Amino acid sequence: MQGSVRIMMKHRCLGAFGNKGSDQGVRRGNTSMEVLLLLPIIVILVLALVQFALYFAASQRVDEAASRVGRIAARGGIRTEIDNAARHILGDKAFQAATINTTNAQCRSGCCEDMIEVHISVPARTLVPNLLGFIGIDLTEKKLNGRTIIVRE
Repeated sequence: MQGSVRIMMKHRCLGAFGNKGSDQGVRRGNTSMEVLLLLPIIVILVLALVQFALYFAASQRVDEAASRVGRIAARGGIRTEIDNAARHILGDKAFQAATINTTNAQCRSGCCEDMIEVHISVPARTLVPNLLGFIGIDLTEKKLNGRTIIVRE
């Protein structure tokens, strides 16, 4: 009985191939392979997070431009002032591709004050880089829209 216990103890100390510590190399190889398989997924997730954050920030810029243009138009600003305000917020490239419409707003709630509606539309490709194009997701073909309605002063 003592002999069999010694053999089992001796067998446990040996690695899978009969020598001590040989299992360590196999384990490190498995870990490396797991990391290599997960790395593209992690990179795509990080790029998606950055892409949507940039898209959201660009959308906020367009909303801010619509709000600022609305304030200028409500005070009776001329087209040059409106264009300069939009260019300042959007930048030259996005401003050149933008469509800016200022119109008299229709009264829906019965308050019937003199209101101005501003609508700005900008192609997303002018404000947002295409980080996910290599996997077939393209947000840059969309348009970013900003809209505001403000009472004329």
